[in-house]
Amino acid sequence: MIKITLPDGGVREYDASQITPMEIAKSLSNSLPKKAVAAKVDGEVKDLSTVLDQDAEVAILTFDDEEGKEVFRHSSSHVLAEAVQRLWPGTKIAIGPAIENGFYYDFDSAHTFVPEDLDKIEKEMKKIVKAGAVFERKELPREEAIKFFADRGESYKVELIEDLPEDETISLYQDGEYVDLCAGPHLPKTSMIKAIKLMSIAGAYWRGDENNKMLQRIYGTSFPKQEALDEYLHLLEEAKRRDHRKLGKELDLFSFVEEAPGFPIFHPKGMILRNELEKFWREEHDKAGYSEIRTPLIMNRALWERSGHWDHYQENMYFTEIDEAPYAIKPMNCPGGILLYNESLHSYRELPLRWAELGLVHRHELSGALHGLMRVRAFTQDDAHIYMREDQIIDEVIGVMKLVDRIYSKFGFEYHVELSTRPEDSMGSDELWEKATEGLRMALETVGKDYIVNPGDGAFYGPKIDFHLKDCLGRTWQCGTIQLDFQMPEKFDMSYIGEDGEKHRPVMVHRTVFGSIERFIGCIEYERRCRGCLEKRKINGLLQPQASAASGPRHAAISGKLLLASRNNAPAPGSLHPARRHPVRRRQGMVASVFSRARAHRPQRGHKARSALLRRSVPRQARARRSVHRRARALLARVRQRANVRRSGANRSAVCAGDGSSHSWWRSLFAWHSSLGCAQRFSHRRKAMRLWRSRSASRSSAMPTRLDLTRRSTAIPPFSSMPTTAMCSTKRTLTPSARQRAW
Repeated sequence: MIKITLPDGGVREYDASQITPMEIAKSLSNSLPKKAVAAKVDGEVKDLSTVLDQDAEVAILTFDDEEGKEVFRHSSSHVLAEAVQRLWPGTKIAIGPAIENGFYYDFDSAHTFVPEDLDKIEKEMKKIVKAGAVFERKELPREEAIKFFADRGESYKVELIEDLPEDETISLYQDGEYVDLCAGPHLPKTSMIKAIKLMSIAGAYWRGDENNKMLQRIYGTSFPKQEALDEYLHLLEEAKRRDHRKLGKELDLFSFVEEAPGFPIFHPKGMILRNELEKFWREEHDKAGYSEIRTPLIMNRALWERSGHWDHYQENMYFTEIDEAPYAIKPMNCPGGILLYNESLHSYRELPLRWAELGLVHRHELSGALHGLMRVRAFTQDDAHIYMREDQIIDEVIGVMKLVDRIYSKFGFEYHVELSTRPEDSMGSDELWEKATEGLRMALETVGKDYIVNPGDGAFYGPKIDFHLKDCLGRTWQCGTIQLDFQMPEKFDMSYIGEDGEKHRPVMVHRTVFGSIERFIGCIEYERRCRGCLEKRKINGLLQPQASAASGPRHAAISGKLLLASRNNAPAPGSLHPARRHPVRRRQGMVASVFSRARAHRPQRGHKARSALLRRSVPRQARARRSVHRRARALLARVRQRANVRRSGANRSAVCAGDGSSHSWWRSLFAWHSSLGCAQRFSHRRKAMRLWRSRSASRSSAMPTRLDLTRRSTAIPPFSSMPTTAMCSTKRTLTPSARQRAW
């Protein structure tokens, strides 16, 4: 009798001394065998044909499970390799794993694959699938397996076998006539692959080493139903339409150039968005009790060796030399914060210390891994480090989780949580790692937050909690993180004075909320709030989102800022752009728009009443206003005098004499206007311009066709030579240069 424990905790006994997962699936349900792709036996994924000869925990996997998807698509890659070798005999195959949402296979072929070949390969794959060949597992001794593939000319497979440990089991999978080196598991048969789509062709170095030969890689995806494939392809089209890289260019937010791959350039509108995010970040962190700091961008190599980055993160760092000494550009902010902590002695009463930093970091990413703002080589990390006692761990981690939840909810984001444990490349003792992992787990369970365990994906210095944002297409992006660290305080000999007067070792938390400003901007896809109204909601090239309760209040606030900027930067019909007309008008555009809206809502009666009260209460201002009117009357008299001269036939050079410019007189006029109040200045200018235009018809016949700007009139002196007291009661005299500067 064999006892099989099912995922729901139930136990079933089977009489046979040997049983397979497929037989177990048949005993559970009539439909389950048709959907089953593999089985998880005691935590390990295996074929459905695996023989079980002892008690075990068994879970039947379908395509709905992540492990099931991987088995399904890995089997699809074998079908791809078989089809390519059928069409182009002599093609050598390398590796073909399953990846997220698909699979690929690398080929060494004399034929250069082109996009037109994909349809041909798909048709051949469908023939293989229709044949319904069974995947059979075979195991061979090491030397026999090497000889088998060497005889077939598969040099890449031979190299893979030779790199395996001596005691490793060599397994092969055969479907029909095709045989491939593979550890498995695989589908029961090829006919389960109902829908296949080959996506693209790319180049790839063998084993990712640029010193090796360049191979040809074909990407594809597969599903058990055609409807699922159609839905996936539709989502891909939506993703292309909503791609943040495309939107960033259309909305004039950011761009990338060939001269700086992986280094984004933010445009003026993009800086508005970025500054708003940073402003909001500072406000929330100030409420949460954080103090902002700034640490150096470049630090000595010895620091990075001490922190462990040199041994565990060197391939992702940039280096330089200063004064013949090696330095490194920081990939993380934590060592700089630790240096600040060690500058002074701390007491237990000071803890926890919460220090936040918007730090620019640089990390070397492979060119193939770059993806818009989601993965760049330089980004601003909204980092923060909390230095605390061990008894404060749970409270501080919970506090960070609440802060993350509060900020994400402001933007209307959904997210899930993952607990990442110790990776293979790590430092520190097992005891400290276990203590750190347990601390994060207890914090998650205290708040009742559901989480997924992601084994082996922690940082090299500690386990972490990752927050994955979900976008409108169901994709997830890792942004926020909480990393509990016992290693760095030990490496840098950090301490605080405890209640007993002795030195104690603090605990350190590394955490981000946005992850990086760049990635968070990439996650803010404005059109997803519009529900298909992408083309209808554009205002001067800027997409206006729907501001609703679901989209989050902060999302609406930032959208309003961008909309206001777009309106003020939009050129008027038949006119130059404001930036080209006048720099002051460009700067004052947003302010003017805001105040115009405020005035529209202001009761007129109340405004007049306040003005009257002001006149009664401040008689000095009233006297000043009467003085202004006197100066205005003198000015208008001067305008009439000059207009009469023009009507009498004087040429323009005589009327506009001053500094040789045809507009110098008007410049002086406006310079004087600048000393008036806003309302008076506008009123007088309007009257003067009306007078000027009223004389234009009578002047046109008397004016010469060719303007003489060299002669000056002696009948009327230039404006600069007029006594200032004739028009203005102030003691200050404006020089011509001062008037020009005022203009």
